[in-house]
Amino acid sequence: MKKILGKVKYIGKDIYPFILNNGIYNVVGFLDGNIEVIDNTDYQSLLAIKNPSDLSDKTETGKWEIVEDKTGIIKKKFDKYL
Repeated sequence: MKKILGKVKYIGKDIYPFILNNGIYNVVGFLDGNIEVIDNTDYQSLLAIKNPSDLSDKTETGKWEIVEDKTGIIKKKFDKYL
């Protein structure tokens, strides 16, 4: 299991079935301009840091809010890509 770096909150249109509006997710990594999160069922999702959206409908995008940042890495990545 990957180390949890902190927590983020997703705000926006639900990205079914795992990323839901106002959901809190554990952050476990980053890849380029994407954030890797795990939901409460241990399902991993890789989504854009800037304007996350459902791949089938990019017209409505959401945003992330930092809830907990244990090492400062989440803020650093957000500052780079937002």
